[in-house]
Amino acid sequence: MLAGDTVSPRRGGILNAAMTPRPLAPRLAPILGASALAFALAFGFAACSGGSDDPPQARSTTRPEATTTTASPIDVEATLGATRVVGAGVDPRQPPALDSTAASAVLGAVDRYVQRALVAPLRGDTADLEGLFADTTAPLVAVGSHDRSVLAAEGLPTVTTGAATLEPVELVGLTDGFATLPLVSARVAFVAELETVDGPLTITQLGELVLTPAGDHWVIVGYDVAIVRDDGTAATTTTATAATATATTMAGAP
Repeated sequence: MLAGDTVSPRRGGILNAAMTPRPLAPRLAPILGASALAFALAFGFAACSGGSDDPPQARSTTRPEATTTTASPIDVEATLGATRVVGAGVDPRQPPALDSTAASAVLGAVDRYVQRALVAPLRGDTADLEGLFADTTAPLVAVGSHDRSVLAAEGLPTVTTGAATLEPVELVGLTDGFATLPLVSARVAFVAELETVDGPLTITQLGELVLTPAGDHWVIVGYDVAIVRDDGTAATTTTATAATATATTMAGAP
């Protein structure tokens, strides 16, 4: 167990209050500045509200199905959920959907993270986080770090078989008012039901990744994530949060 872990008896399944990630906005606010705070708050509202004020293009009336597999090796693929844009010059009552090109690029970055940080270790491979994180956050997920234990599904008993689901990834982009998109927040919900050499194990990762463009791809510049390891008797929850000054610059915050 790592410092800061919490262990709770298994009650009513793994999705209990102990593993719910803390809201992103309050902890990112001092670092991201006013514009990014509005972004974080808007994303939190989007996740919690029914979105009744959104235009038809901002949200689908039918929730996409999560991708799943019921046989080894574990195989999932990121699919796009609802998207919206917040920030300077955007009417919060009628937020537009994220540009399809940007949404596709961000979704690709999220899928690379899921495959290399979560799926690969469950298949018995080594997690490879190289190039997934910004220069400012990469040191935080170095081998042996606390945050890596949350962001990568490492250190588990050998998996013999299992099934995994990845909910459609919801995206919220922050515009700075100059036709640029410096930050996009992606909500990730990954669950793996596993059989290991030590018995059954459920891995649940919930939270948000904050991504920023870096040349022709997107990298993770912040995160607010919880991972729960549940062996059917007790659940251990570990959390990690990070934001950097780089996000302030990218967001054009004062």
